[in-house]
Amino acid sequence: MANKAYLLLAICIAASAVGLVGKLWVLAAPQVSWSRAEPAVQSRQLLQVAALLDTYRGGEGQLRHARELLEALLREDPRYAPAHRELARYFILAGQAGGRTFRADSLRAAEVSLQMALSLDPHYADAYVLAGHLYQLMRRPLEARAALLKAENLGAKDPWLHTVWADLLIAEGDYDDAAQRYRAVINAAASSRQARMAAFEGLTRYYKRAGRLDEADAVYRQAIHYEPANALNYGNYAVFLLCVRDNYEAAIEQSRHALTISNYGAGRYILASALYRQWAAQLAAKRLGAAQLSAQEAASLQASPPAKTVAAVCGEGPVLKAVNEASLAGR
Repeated sequence: MANKAYLLLAICIAASAVGLVGKLWVLAAPQVSWSRAEPAVQSRQLLQVAALLDTYRGGEGQLRHARELLEALLREDPRYAPAHRELARYFILAGQAGGRTFRADSLRAAEVSLQMALSLDPHYADAYVLAGHLYQLMRRPLEARAALLKAENLGAKDPWLHTVWADLLIAEGDYDDAAQRYRAVINAAASSRQARMAAFEGLTRYYKRAGRLDEADAVYRQAIHYEPANALNYGNYAVFLLCVRDNYEAAIEQSRHALTISNYGAGRYILASALYRQWAAQLAAKRLGAAQLSAQEAASLQASPPAKTVAAVCGEGPVLKAVNEASLAGR
């Protein structure tokens, strides 16, 4: 029976296409703990897998290496519940299609892996925490809530429990309780880097939905102060400055800084969008020479037309409207 269970999961691995894109702060990375004793070699290998998944930022080789280690662990011991939970995390990461969007087949494979982990160890609290996250991604909030309640009843100590709860509370409209949980993760000394960064992201979403933009701004700056070498922090702040506050000059500054740390694709899109917004303002002010320079730099970063570039970063709103008007005026 155990070998058949492993065979099923091996088929899931082989069938799962690894569609890799730039990663945003979306994925849970619970700390590794299990309700049973485990051999030291297994524990070391699992910690290596967890480290690879925790630090994954879109590198195909890193994700492939994690999968290979998991396959080896499960060949050695198909009943090793922590490996099944980490396999679920692998499937979630492999299925990310951009932002908070994930491929349905990868999420289903992750669910199979989690169900296997919990069938092997029904008291595995961290697996229930990850299940709460997974069911939110699958838009199954009742099952997410049930999983998180089970994790709490089992005494889960994972700081991700608060973050995943807060995400669910945000979706249910319980913003104040969600904010309290995000702040608890940010302020807890025991919180991992990944959990704290996810809490920063969640707290900014809360403040933006509540229209408390100055407080959202402060959280973005707090995240930068916490991790100043992370390009994504500057890029995320630039998106907020551009798309929410229509402050293209500050957005240009932040996105330029992001690209000095990492020349990542989303960062180039963000800077190009901010430059196109500057171009629109310069055209409106009849500063044609400056407008031409802004447009040329933006086009060097992103080949898409101005409106398409801005729409990919900001969606509908005043920034896209201004760029559309400038495009029409320039014809």
